[in-house]
Amino acid sequence: VSEKLVDYEETSREEALEHARQEAIAAAVRAGADESTVEIIDSEDVPLAYYPGKTSRIRVKAAGDLLMKH
Repeated sequence: VSEKLVDYEETSREEALEHARQEAIAAAVRAGADESTVEIIDSEDVPLAYYPGKTSRIRVKAAGDLLMKH
């Protein structure tokens, strides 16, 4: 899971989402997932009106098959 606040006045939405996807994939692999099976299973982009600028909360979840080591 990757979760962060992003100001779209400083970073493009596409760039922020791609970075969050890569972080979520890396987190799944660190947790024991087989990198070749990891995929994004959930993604949220919620604008936060109570923050200045164009701030959003991005949350991306990735999962994959457990890597079995012998």
